[in-house]
Amino acid sequence: MSILSVTAVEQELAAGKRFGYRPEFDGLRGVAILGVVLYHYFTDWFRGSIIGVDLFFVLSGFLITRLMLEEKKRYGGISLRDFYAKRFGRLVPGMVFLLVVIVPAGVVLLEPPKPRYLLWGALGAITFSTNWLRIAGLDLGVLVHLWSVAIEQQFYVIWPVVVIGLRARLHRVRTLCVVVVLAASVNILIRSLLNEEFRNIFDGLDTHGALMLLSGALVAVVLPAAPVLAARQRLLTIALLVGLALRTALILIPEKSTYEAFWGRGGVHLTAVVMVLVVLAVKELDWLRPLLTGRTICWLGQIAYSLFIWHQPVQNYVLLRFIDALWVRNILHFLISVAVAAGSYYIVEQPLRARIVRRFGDPARRTKAAAAAS
Repeated sequence: MSILSVTAVEQELAAGKRFGYRPEFDGLRGVAILGVVLYHYFTDWFRGSIIGVDLFFVLSGFLITRLMLEEKKRYGGISLRDFYAKRFGRLVPGMVFLLVVIVPAGVVLLEPPKPRYLLWGALGAITFSTNWLRIAGLDLGVLVHLWSVAIEQQFYVIWPVVVIGLRARLHRVRTLCVVVVLAASVNILIRSLLNEEFRNIFDGLDTHGALMLLSGALVAVVLPAAPVLAARQRLLTIALLVGLALRTALILIPEKSTYEAFWGRGGVHLTAVVMVLVVLAVKELDWLRPLLTGRTICWLGQIAYSLFIWHQPVQNYVLLRFIDALWVRNILHFLISVAVAAGSYYIVEQPLRARIVRRFGDPARRTKAAAAAS
């Protein structure tokens, strides 16, 4: 069976098999968010951990696509209303709460021109256009890190419409994923060879975002939910370890300009392959799964979005000037960020998310789901 075969996935969907909740994927999110936070707080020590963003992209493309395929098989169609209600409810309440807290404080406390930068950043955050504002050269202050959230939200707006347009047929979705991944790969390579500014390539939905997100979507189309054989587990283990070793070698490049050039001329393509291997490994490898199902790492994965949007503002607003050691300050920043993120998640985001889904989601989905559960 070809590696890009969709037959096994079609058989699983026809049999009513569902991917279901997998705690190891929460654990993988926990690893990804730790990587991102460590990169921002301890850049010199954890240069390579920024690939946590790439892992989020691939994982999002995989899970969202798989859920849509299962919905199509179960209900006979994909509800845009329900999809958008869930995505809106997941992302917007936390973002609005963040802006309600930090924008007034920043306007009052920051010295010019920083309030102006903060307002630009707030505009990008609430419209999910931070990546394009960065490409336009605007200074977005402490909210510049939200570029990746913007890319994911743009994907969430576009991708379900595309999948519905393809009637959620696996062969069509697979073909489109392959075409987009190849097109994005070539696009990145050519623009890098032409020495285009790194930010324009790194922040683009049509480049970096499309490559990672559609790589994840491709996995959802060709990866069955049933476990692979032991022999293939060994091969996947070897491929994973080799891929991680090669990707880790990239952080040894000392000069930023050299690293950025290599990133666009093979580095990001290697990263996409490695992140796909990681997602495959988490699902398939028996020895890896227990490492990602611990209570703490899964909990961090559950609040990953909240922790992501809060960790940079906390670092910039909570100065802790009375502590001389930078590493001590950043450890405290991390602990404060986790506390704030947990409060945001439980007090603001989850209750509002439930209300938004009840109010704007598709009632037929909830009724049928309840009947099936009964």
